[in-house]
Amino acid sequence: MLIFVTCGLFFNFSFSMDLLETEIDWLTKEKFEAVKKDYQESIKIKLEELNKQDMDEKLKEYTFECYKIDYAVELLQNYESSTQGINLAYFYGYKQYDKLLNKYYSYKNKLDKKTQTALLEEQRAWLKLRDAYENYIDQHRYFVYTASGGGTMYSNLASASKFDFVKKRVGEIYKYFFSENGVDW
Repeated sequence: MLIFVTCGLFFNFSFSMDLLETEIDWLTKEKFEAVKKDYQESIKIKLEELNKQDMDEKLKEYTFECYKIDYAVELLQNYESSTQGINLAYFYGYKQYDKLLNKYYSYKNKLDKKTQTALLEEQRAWLKLRDAYENYIDQHRYFVYTASGGGTMYSNLASASKFDFVKKRVGEIYKYFFSENGVDW
């Protein structure tokens, strides 16, 4: 029980720091406060659910971190459902997953030199792939916009694709370091 309370206090502090008004400056103060309240209530429930499960602590932490990002994106889109609001919510989530990617990538220091070098080369290749993919999405979005004579719906799909691409990489890096079988291909 003490572990749950301590863990709960740690995560309580942790998740209260997640939604920073400076990072979500497109919402009105009232909407931000409503999002923050809903977010904290849901995060508390999710943490309680995770603490009841018999699972590895690293998996619990990873699941919790991903849930926080995904739920924040969902809430932001619900409170600001314009095309621009949806895109900004995805961009917020993209940045959060990028931070999480850096966190898990930092575990490379626990690897031997040969494996560190191989992972570094793989990460460089992934960064090139990400940049090329995002460029393709942007060019395709421009093409669709031009060919269809306007409209904005595709920008939401483009934002979601970029978000999903980074999210997938976080899962790959996590699995490499913490699953029994390493990266799934």
